[in-house]
Amino acid sequence: MAKARKKPATVKVGAYVIVRSSPSGCWAGTLARRDGATVTLNGARRLWSWWAAEGVSLSGVAAEGLARSKDCRIASAVDQAVIYEACEVLTATAKARKSIESQPALSS
Repeated sequence: MAKARKKPATVKVGAYVIVRSSPSGCWAGTLARRDGATVTLNGARRLWSWWAAEGVSLSGVAAEGLARSKDCRIASAVDQAVIYEACEVLTATAKARKSIESQPALSS
């Protein structure tokens, strides 16, 4: 008899998340809506380049925040961003959120 498949965990609306999208890169913000692979974030910041405080992946950023802040490039927040083709949505810890939000906005 085949094992019953568990329903994948869902991230709750209102959670601070980090989203990876093939066409538009990585974003952080508050989850407003998710419809399949389309994700809407409020107070969204694009993570242009980043270093995880632990590990080398985006999961490390979601868990432990940013490291080497002088080498990270994080864009200014926008009120809302609709991100298409999201392939990863990670719930961020309070520590990670603080490190992202305290990062100065990328200047040209």
